[in-house]
Amino acid sequence: MANTERTFRACALVAALMASLSQCRSNESQPPPAAVRRAPGASAAPPPASARAPTAPPDRDTVAERLEAAGLKVEETREFLDTLKALGAKRDRQGLCALVSYPLKVHSMRANHTVGNEAACRNGFARIFTVPVLDAIAGQRLLDIAAGSNGAMIGDGAVWFSGVCSDEHCRKSEIRIISINN
Repeated sequence: MANTERTFRACALVAALMASLSQCRSNESQPPPAAVRRAPGASAAPPPASARAPTAPPDRDTVAERLEAAGLKVEETREFLDTLKALGAKRDRQGLCALVSYPLKVHSMRANHTVGNEAACRNGFARIFTVPVLDAIAGQRLLDIAAGSNGAMIGDGAVWFSGVCSDEHCRKSEIRIISINN
């Protein structure tokens, strides 16, 4: 069997498993990990790169409905996306790393790793915010954002973001990057 055919079959299998897993997850209620407290409406971290959902039209009719499923609001998300795009266009290490919730999970085809803090993000910037990740950010339109209980994603899951509690009782939250798949 040719490598291309094996790759195609593997991708088809992953897509089928993701669809099945997605249905199971929609019926579960899991608490967020202790390290990152998600805002109400958001749940555990998004799937790794190997488990990205295939590109498909969003299930919900409006941006507001999709974002609501992730516990996000349209205007806050628009501001976050505009800031993210501006910082990405400038390749602004400090600015982009300031938009991250730590520890940050970074998933790639070669290895998965965790970025513990902003200084580590700046030092590993080129390995975290790769050209494909920055291109996905640059090309993302608010109208095309897919979102669900895991948060919202940019591109085909290159960047995941969610509301993250910014106070002890989670009365306030800020939108932050929670996972990168590169």
